[in-house]
Amino acid sequence: RMTCNQQVMIADVPAAKKDTIQKLLDQFKIAHTAETTVSGLRRNMVACVALPTCPLAFAEAERYLPTLVGKLEGVLERCGLQERDIVIRMTG
Repeated sequence: RMTCNQQVMIADVPAAKKDTIQKLLDQFKIAHTAETTVSGLRRNMVACVALPTCPLAFAEAERYLPTLVGKLEGVLERCGLQERDIVIRMTG
């Protein structure tokens, strides 16, 4: 299932299959816990594809979002908020 924040939720997994799914997540290095991702902001960032594929875009949101989040992470760390789940959505 997809959540409204574009996250994948694996549901209705029988207990006998949970270890198999966990191994696949680990094998493909899919970040799936707070401990395996960089920050709460990075866990919740979403960008549209923007330029060059969207005729409504004025900027390269998808390319620039990681740079912006990197700058914001420093501020959040100084404020003690680096692990808070903060949602950021960027459009072009």
